[in-house]
Amino acid sequence: MRTGKWDVATYGIPIPQVDQMPAGLIGVFLLAFKLLAKGRTSFTSAERARVEMSRYRCFLLGLPQDLLGETPQEIVDLMIARTLSLREEFDDATCGVLIRGTMEAKLFDDPSLRGRVHQWMERGFAKYFLIQNFCEGKVARAEKLGVSYRLEDKLAAAVAIGVLLTSSNLYTLGMRIPGVRTLVDNRLISKLAELLDNYGHADFITDAKHYKMAPVES
Repeated sequence: MRTGKWDVATYGIPIPQVDQMPAGLIGVFLLAFKLLAKGRTSFTSAERARVEMSRYRCFLLGLPQDLLGETPQEIVDLMIARTLSLREEFDDATCGVLIRGTMEAKLFDDPSLRGRVHQWMERGFAKYFLIQNFCEGKVARAEKLGVSYRLEDKLAAAVAIGVLLTSSNLYTLGMRIPGVRTLVDNRLISKLAELLDNYGHADFITDAKHYKMAPVES
């Protein structure tokens, strides 16, 4: 039963659950899609950990369990069903602005050299990810959306990928070494806490005056 007690002044307009799916599942959807293309129908234990983390993130976003697949096929089927339920239309005034805004979003508020370098790498990698996964690897398609991918962006993406691969491989190696595993695990937890602190708290407020509120149904 809908009570009508949603506090619009505090939380803004509620985001539909179907719109939350890509935010929480895009990573494991791409993983599942690649596994199915290789003929695999199940996740390894490491892949399962990623899936469960995404499922929990979606739970925090408010998604019901019915929208959270467990197998590669279920995840792909649900995301495709979601896509088919949407109107296939690209409005640059809305969709294009959102894409460009996402690419230019500032995730960190750290004016130090380290913070500026991190922001530089983040922005370059975001554009690379967009092009590879949503533009069929074609820079021209991204440019039609108003997203440029210049030499500076390519360099930033390359540096980011290098840092990610190096740190990931070192941590993976460390987790396999007895006596070092605990230190590495504690370091990862510390880095996660630091990252969450740097991200800060989300601001959920939107301007309700621009939306037509639906009547409460009992």
